[in-house]
Amino acid sequence: MSDIQSGCRQNHSCEDNPIRLEHDIRNAQATNTHVIEVFLDLTAACDKLWKQELLFFKKIGIKGRLLYWLTDFLISHKMKVKYAGE
Repeated sequence: MSDIQSGCRQNHSCEDNPIRLEHDIRNAQATNTHVIEVFLDLTAACDKLWKQELLFFKKIGIKGRLLYWLTDFLISHKMKVKYAGE
């Protein structure tokens, strides 16, 4: 697991993410750079989202790989992420 992942790790909690985000924002301000952060919380996602809501995703413009990824996750309840060949 990545050192920056806070979920499912001993001695880490959901508070780690906003603290890290604040640190990254302050660092970017100090160095005049940009910050892009992505947080993904899938806790009980399938319990709260009906599969028919996929039509909503299409309606708001989600398409391509992201739509296929969301569809697959909601149907199979599994996910696989590949980054830099791993």
